[in-house]
Amino acid sequence: MRVEPVDTRPGPVTASTVLQTPAGQRHWLLPPPTTPREPLDLAGAQWLYVDLYDEIEDYLIDQLHKHPADADRRLIVNLSSSRPLDKARGLADLRPFLVQSSHHGPGTLPDAAAALRDAASSSYAVATAGPAGAALASATGRHLTTPRSTKPKVRLGAGAAFSAGLVSAALAGADEQGLLDAAAHSATAWLTEEPGGSR
Repeated sequence: MRVEPVDTRPGPVTASTVLQTPAGQRHWLLPPPTTPREPLDLAGAQWLYVDLYDEIEDYLIDQLHKHPADADRRLIVNLSSSRPLDKARGLADLRPFLVQSSHHGPGTLPDAAAALRDAASSSYAVATAGPAGAALASATGRHLTTPRSTKPKVRLGAGAAFSAGLVSAALAGADEQGLLDAAAHSATAWLTEEPGGSR
């Protein structure tokens, strides 16, 4: 399987394929992913974004370890909300650029982000809690942002929109606060847009 680079042009919106309960039970809207049999070809990839679904976690971590990052390659990993600290520890020797996860446990968002960053040995870590906001931990400190919507909604795809904002800002070279601001703006835009494209 070859990983093809893409540019940052706006593209089609993809539909989420899995829903997860707070207890971790997963319900697939489409058939769950199967573990690929082919090795990944990461030659020339300067940025990698990985959704670390449980069902393909072992394969992806194995492939990433077989292709350690070049000095200029940046790895961004969405750990999801399923066992994020365990997944982060599995990536520590790869030193990701950024890891992100939903936070549903005890403790504050900044503390959750710091724990993720420490576990993954990443440059940055983001912990999100839907309408309660998000926190980013980095070597320079912690930055907290909240969604810009005063009427929080729950809508399928908001997490993907948040991730898209993070990736877009990272590609543009944003600083810590810029990463969070772009991600929050992207998620808020998704939440406030009505189905069919109107606001």
